[in-house]
Amino acid sequence: MRSLIKYFKLIQYGLQVRMMIAFTFIFLGLGILFEVSGVFNDSNMGLSGLYMGLAGMYMYQLVITTAVSKFIKASPMKYEILTKAPVLVTIFPLIITFTIFALLRIFYSVRVRGAQLGSDGVALAYIGILQAAVVAFLMFIYLGFCYKNFILSLVLTMIILLPLIFGSQLPIVTRFEIDMFRKMSDAFSEGGALAVIMILSYILLGIGALGCYLVNKLTYRMELSELAYRNAMRQAAKS
Repeated sequence: MRSLIKYFKLIQYGLQVRMMIAFTFIFLGLGILFEVSGVFNDSNMGLSGLYMGLAGMYMYQLVITTAVSKFIKASPMKYEILTKAPVLVTIFPLIITFTIFALLRIFYSVRVRGAQLGSDGVALAYIGILQAAVVAFLMFIYLGFCYKNFILSLVLTMIILLPLIFGSQLPIVTRFEIDMFRKMSDAFSEGGALAVIMILSYILLGIGALGCYLVNKLTYRMELSELAYRNAMRQAAKS
């Protein structure tokens, strides 16, 4: 617990602290807005989980950017800052923002719009929770690689993420998702199917965080990507 508190204190030494915290609340607000405004626009509901997931990711950047400091480079904490510290500081806010998203989806969007969405729409809304967890998992893996090889990690993430986002809108995919939820509901009841989705979602978040940590350990000795750190390095040079 003391180590975790110490890691959160590192945030104040990150570069562009005010901007990153502002982005955190902006994306959190946008996620809530898009989820709530889904009452009027179905397409917005697909963006809410993505934005609320991004809200939790800015903490990673705040911690990792402290590594450009000469003091940190010579500190025994360097290994922790480049491996587990950013992951731990990210996973807890992400769990909070993801939980807010899931609760909004379950107790507001579905309950308010249940009759309007119909059984198929409700199934897709619940599956959307799991989809948001998959995106968060991919974002964790991306964060593990991007500060060591920014271009490659960005390209690979887009190759995986874009088909996932746009492919989920295809009729054949939505039909599969609806059928999958119905089979789960038949086996466990609708509430049980939702519980399975939530459990799988949190497991994905945990696996993503663990994967990011392992990537950080494996790439610890690699040089930092100039593209990923360019702005941070410029600020460090001015200070």
